[in-house]
Amino acid sequence: MPTAIATLSKQTLRRDIAGPGGYRTRTTTGGGTTTTAIIAALSGIGSDYVLDMPWGLANDLVNAGEFHRAIGLSGTTVTFADAFSVGVIANATSMDFYPYPPFLYTEAANRAARKLYQDGKVYRLVNSHIISHADININAGTFYSAPRNMDRLFQIQRMGRQYLGDQFNRAAASVGNGWVQTTGSWDIIGEELRSSSDANADLLTYPLILPDGVIQASLRGTILSGATYRSPALAFRIADDYTGAIDTTNYLLVRLLNSQIQLRKVDAGTESSLSAAVHVPADGTIYQVRPMFRGANIRVWVDDVELLSYNLLGGDLKYLGYPRVGIRWDKAGAPATAARVSEYYAYNAQGYGIWPDWEQEGDNSAIEIPARGNVRPTGILYFEGMGPLSSLAADTASTVVSDSTAVVEMAATDRAYETFLMQARAELQYMLASQVYPTGLPESSEKHLLNAKAYEAVAKTMVGMTRPTAHGRHAIFN
Repeated sequence: MPTAIATLSKQTLRRDIAGPGGYRTRTTTGGGTTTTAIIAALSGIGSDYVLDMPWGLANDLVNAGEFHRAIGLSGTTVTFADAFSVGVIANATSMDFYPYPPFLYTEAANRAARKLYQDGKVYRLVNSHIISHADININAGTFYSAPRNMDRLFQIQRMGRQYLGDQFNRAAASVGNGWVQTTGSWDIIGEELRSSSDANADLLTYPLILPDGVIQASLRGTILSGATYRSPALAFRIADDYTGAIDTTNYLLVRLLNSQIQLRKVDAGTESSLSAAVHVPADGTIYQVRPMFRGANIRVWVDDVELLSYNLLGGDLKYLGYPRVGIRWDKAGAPATAARVSEYYAYNAQGYGIWPDWEQEGDNSAIEIPARGNVRPTGILYFEGMGPLSSLAADTASTVVSDSTAVVEMAATDRAYETFLMQARAELQYMLASQVYPTGLPESSEKHLLNAKAYEAVAKTMVGMTRPTAHGRHAIFN
């Protein structure tokens, strides 16, 4: 199955599209100029060796991401047609050399992803949730909005009922509604929750037994910095003793902080990271954060995009026996932006099985989930579906953009990865044939076109991604 987490960078895709022998990596061995690179390994090699793959791309140091066309080799000195803009090509710069401009590989990958998605071979697996109204009348409407980022749906699972729902929409300074101020002082202001004592590690808990669950909360704060911040964190699997007293030294938590979504553990009072993913938020902006914990697996969504998936191991399996949930206040320095929690929901995630009857509307924006007899799917519903892979950012005429950032939600181990690469090679040749990048005489275009058709023919015979068993009257896959 394709992963929901971005795993492939532009650099990885470009190198894999070029394939073995389709690019070369060299490291400079001396300080060059803005138009020359010193590479000792090229000593004694004819200039054709460079001119066959003339597009030199700096992978690191001051010129990282910039590329220009080599026009000659003299001894160990490679000369480029245009100057690198940041500074001289420094010693120990890693450089890749390609036969075509790097931006063509980026476009080839994007075109391949779009084409293979239409064929149902390569896609982004999307898992998400929607909250069903538990008190909906069986004669009321049966239409629900599809989860964000989901283009096609193939399965719905009814997970469990709501155990706790709080929008903090009450005119009271005290928290109320069953919350326990375990550490620090908490109150409600402007129909939002906050720690009024505003101290690091303040902890608010709820007397709820939820060993497996889904928590969904809307959070905001000062969260960009790792030095000065104020961030509400979602604590779960908090330990307690036989009397129900909270153990504040053993629990898991999810928080937005330092341009990341972080999964952390507090183990006997010592806090450490379990997993983290890049998430660049804005201070003071509300984000919907949703951790789901079922057995050893913990997954986290931010605004309906799954960013983390982690399995507890070894001694950390002890958290499976801890049932409490809550909110922790994380603070350092003197942050300028207030932190608030505007809603909090907790659902049982034991799972009630597949909902067997549904229909996705033609524009994919809504899903009809009719009742079965007198039973309507209540609580939280888990949706499995698909969407297109995220596109790589377009490059400029001389610079690749975000080259090492993992963007594409596909793993090199996915069974259809080679299919993706083969189609991308076809798209590269199609662009060369259409003179997107002129390569010479008309017969060159004909050669590229023949190559493109050959690559595409092979791609059509190759496997696609594993297709999950689908359910529902209008399921996409069977």
